Amino acid sequence: MADAVHTSNMGDSAQGSALARNYRTIALLAFAVAAIGVITMMSSGTLYRMHILPLGLALQGVLRWGAYIAAAGAALCLVAVGIAFAQFKGDALRRAALPLIGLVVGLVAVGTPTYMRYMGPAWAPIHEISTDLDNPPPFVDIVPLRASTNATNPPEYVTNLKRGDLIINVPDAQRKSYPDIQPVILANVPPAEAFNRAVEAVKDIGLTVVAAKPEEGRIEAFERSNWFGFYDDVVIRVAPQDNGSRIDIRSKSRVGGGDVGMNTLRIRKYVKALTAG
Repeated sequence: MADAVHTSNMGDSAQGSALARNYRTIALLAFAVAAIGVITMMSSGTLYRMHILPLGLALQGVLRWGAYIAAAGAALCLVAVGIAFAQFKGDALRRAALPLIGLVVGLVAVGTPTYMRYMGPAWAPIHEISTDLDNPPPFVDIVPLRASTNATNPPEYVTNLKRGDLIINVPDAQRKSYPDIQPVILANVPPAEAFNRAVEAVKDIGLTVVAAKPEEGRIEAFERSNWFGFYDDVVIRVAPQDNGSRIDIRSKSRVGGGDVGMNTLRIRKYVKALTAG
């Protein structure tokens, strides 16, 4: 019996020694898998922006599989961290530094698309938002720019959006999901002053101004995302109302069926900047 226990202890010791001897390789391998996953995910946007891959393949192929690899790497890094704390009692934190970095980076990378997918149902499945649903401000000067970037969504306001076999009434979807999106009324502010404030607010939130025509009360601008380089266009209309001014904002994505709430968030951000102070 004593021999059996001794043999078992020797086996555990040998296994522990093997893990300790090979720990550096395990840690590097785990970190490398996580890093490869993150790099793969990041490359999806670059490949799309360089017109090497179409959007569908970049998102559903490269980004998705990159996330799977990053998740596997994060799991391996977690195992490596566990080994470090089990085998190197007095030096565990230093030895676990690399896999800890891999674990955090991998989880953050996986968390981004996971969060977007999880939050997807919370956003209306539409790609344009307007504060005036009866008479949305039209795009004019920005239309040629949309054509030059091969925009798949038309510049005109589309009331009924087809998504597979489903027809979505865009105004109804917006009213239901974003009831706070309303025109901005600046009481006792004449249109000329309101227009200047509207232009400054566009610049304050980092949009690129394409046109600012006070005689027409129209401002057009766009924003481009850093990762995939998606373009979203904004048109703002300033008109007199009673003793003040009414400002309407419309924001629309050039590509994609849904915008995961980006156009809504942009209008909210713009309204906050416009009405600040």
